[in-house]
Amino acid sequence: MRIEQISNLSSGSLPQSERIGVPQSGEVPSFGQIINKYLDETNQMQLKAGEAVRQMASGQIEDIHEVMIAVEKSRVSLELVIEIRNRLLEAYRELMRMQV
Repeated sequence: MRIEQISNLSSGSLPQSERIGVPQSGEVPSFGQIINKYLDETNQMQLKAGEAVRQMASGQIEDIHEVMIAVEKSRVSLELVIEIRNRLLEAYRELMRMQV
């Protein structure tokens, strides 16, 4: 049995279509664009969850599972955004403590 070297498994060996997060057009989004995209998606999930709760309260939705799924998706998404923010602040503080 032959085992491939780990160095052969770098992302450069993957076909372009299998790389995660790399757009097909070749244009790489900036870090700010990626963060804005995630913030917009989180905001949309929050709005969708709020609308689902409103519809359930008004009797338009009877399936509580749909509402709970929407609420949990928005909660997890918000927690992810908060954790990203915390990590960015931690990295910024670490950079500020470095002596030049």
